Amino acid sequence: MNSTGPATAANRCVCYLTQVPCPICCFGQVADPECRSVAARAAKELNRVANEGQTVPPKKADLAVVAAALKELIAARNPSVAGDAVFAATLSYVASLSATLQDTKIFDFDEWNGVAVTPYLATFMGEEDAEAVTRAYLARAVEEAEREAAANAPIEEEGEELCNCEFSLAYGAKILLNNATMRLIRGRRYGLCGPNGVGKSTLMRAIANGQVCAVIHDLSSTFIHRLVVLGMVPHLPL
Repeated sequence: MNSTGPATAANRCVCYLTQVPCPICCFGQVADPECRSVAARAAKELNRVANEGQTVPPKKADLAVVAAALKELIAARNPSVAGDAVFAATLSYVASLSATLQDTKIFDFDEWNGVAVTPYLATFMGEEDAEAVTRAYLARAVEEAEREAAANAPIEEEGEELCNCEFSLAYGAKILLNNATMRLIRGRRYGLCGPNGVGKSTLMRAIANGQVCAVIHDLSSTFIHRLVVLGMVPHLPL
């Protein structure tokens, strides 16, 4: 294999380090068609995982859209304030605060009402109207966040669940996983990838001992420890 090729997850596999071809990187040269198919899917998954750090950052609230929405709600209760030129600077500031709260997923009403929005609006339109505007805009922000979360939610596989749980894992005083989730479907094959020292073996032992998901009754310790190393992505840049 040519180690000077593109820096994909496939050519950052084990054979990049050992110079010994492996089925994942060289799946096109394997005679067995089933092996080629499995290795091709493995290479595709490795590339997907390697590129996760390069995904598009989360969508941020548009200040102009936030300001326009706030102005619309304010105008519905007090038209003279919405058209006030002096109020425009305050509206811009309140919009920036609201956008920041949306981007950081802070939807606690007391935060919006007591600190970020209502106190500034109340100076111009009174406490009652200011709080009403805050509640109305916050409801819109929550609805938008829920739509975005639903659109980005992973598609769950269908099938009989062997495990669907949340857990934490530690090795001595070192926290390895905190509030992690795991869902396993009968008949599926799963890979556990990660650099040395992150807790792969500790997790496998915890699963085998029933510490992670007690409902897994029919997986023996011997079966769980049959781990196939598909490949690795080194820490150092190529």
